[in-house]
Order: sequence, then C-alpha cells, then structure tokens
Amino acid sequence: MVFVAGAKSIPDFLSEIESYLVATGDWETADDQVTNGIALRHIPTNNYLSIVKKVHRTEKNDPDPRSTGLKIALSSEWDSVSHLPSGSVYYVHAGLFEAWYWGGHSYTETYLNNYMDADNTYNISYWVDKYGLICAIANPNSYNPANNTGATATVGCFFAIEYIPVAGREFNDGLSDFYLITAQNWKPRNINENAGGFAHSCARPYSLMTPSRLYDQHERGAIKSAGNGKVYFEFPLYFNDSARTIVSAQSKRWFLVAQNVGIAISDVISWIDEANAITRKFYVAEVNSANRAEKFAVAIPYENAFEYPTV
Repeated sequence: MVFVAGAKSIPDFLSEIESYLVATGDWETADDQVTNGIALRHIPTNNYLSIVKKVHRTEKNDPDPRSTGLKIALSSEWDSVSHLPSGSVYYVHAGLFEAWYWGGHSYTETYLNNYMDADNTYNISYWVDKYGLICAIANPNSYNPANNTGATATVGCFFAIEYIPVAGREFNDGLSDFYLITAQNWKPRNINENAGGFAHSCARPYSLMTPSRLYDQHERGAIKSAGNGKVYFEFPLYFNDSARTIVSAQSKRWFLVAQNVGIAISDVISWIDEANAITRKFYVAEVNSANRAEKFAVAIPYENAFEYPTV
C-alpha cells in the first residue's frame, strides 16, 4: 500500500500506521482509549493487534534488566474495560532503550517515556498494507544516565508483523495466521547472555518470556556480486520450534543485507517475481543507535510488496 521514511516521533508513527491499516479495509480501530498506544482488529481473522509504549523486564525476569520500547501484542480477544489484550495473547518487544544492569539506579516508566514523546524523533522506514507492517527504526537519541555505556544504551530495532494465511504457508499448523518478530542491534535480551549476534524474539508460538531466533541462524545477508552486479538474497524462514527444525512459512516481504558487500544504505533492490509477472522493490534500511557500534541492514518493501495468497 505505502512506503514511508523519515524522522518521526513515536506518537506520530503509531497514529500513521493506525490510519494506513484502517484505510486498507481489512483493519478497524478496536479501542481508541489505549494508554500510550493503539489497538486494531483484523477483520478477516477477528484477531487483535496492539502496539504500546512500554517498559518491561527481560525474559529472565531479573529485577535489574529493563527495556523500554514498543510492546507488540497479538490476541484472540480484547478487553474494552481494561483496554488490554485478552484471550490467547502473544508479545514481542521492539526495544529502543536498554538497561542491562541498573545497579540500583532509578529506572521508571515515566522517566524513559520522556524519550518517546513528541520531542524525540527516530529515523523510521516502514511499509504498511493489509498484510501487516515491516519496519526499521534507527535511534539517534543519546541515552546514558548512569554513565555506564556497557549497561545502558539506546538501541535500534527491526520488526515485522505479517499476516500469512494458510494458503501462503508451508503447512497448516493450527496456529494463528500472524507472525511477529523483532531484532535489535544490541543483544541484551538473548536467552544466553554470552551468545553472539543480535537480540531476537518472536511470538509464534512463543511469547515474550521465551524468545528464540525465528529464522535460520545460518541465513546469509544479501550480497551484490562483483562479477555480474546482481544482488543475491534469501527470504527468511519462519520456524515453529526453537530448534529451527519445523518450517512453518517463508516470508516474501523482507530479508537481511550483509555489510560491505556492494549494497549501500538507501539502495533500492528490484526482484523480478516471475511467478506473478511483477517487479517488486525493496529499500535497504539500517538499524543502528547512538550509543552502540553494532548495526545491521534489512531490506523492506518499497514498491509492489508481495501479497500472500488467501485461497
């Protein structure tokens, strides 16, 4: 439906995507009284999607580690009295501020939400249509109140919310038609603190408290061949188990991009989808942040995004 890129505040961003989703005709506003967020109903499946600014503990439920960002929930029901998801609920968290070891310093929702109001902007690139939202957020804000760059930092985040009907999946596993994934440029929320790579979590069928890599950890980022100038890439696989042995579906709407292989940030990559006789374009966005050197690139829809079959 639409590609958008620019400097935006979080409230403006949430308002934009709510408007675009409702305009598709497949979504409607479920609740306009959600504190610090939005809630929508997906009409074809009667599932609910909410995105709110939120502080949460890490998956280890440790009293020290905290993350502030966007808590994304998919639920089978909605509580219009408490304005919260209900029924079967799954979460992911798109972190933007991390405190891995706070050491007794105050870390309150009110304090950190000051970094997510209309006075702070983020470099946000996203695609939104009736099949969901693919988004990359770079965080230019500097955050180090404890003077401890090893334990507190701003982070950037990529997240995907994909509606993939049974007809577009590898098999019908009986779970919902939605896939949620987040990936940060810093890794404090891995199950294994000493593990390599970036922080990933997924919500199908796992919740926020049991994160896993949702796609193959051996997947290569896109490269540009020095021989023929073509870009070679792999679409990520969605798995149904943390061991990554049961393939559930394959995304056709985003892929990772390797660093320093001839592809630049803001490049547009064209894929000739021969099966559907159409050229689909992807925009290369970088996920980075002011306080961390780590970064990665991801290609998100720019024009003619893939639409999953419904029958």
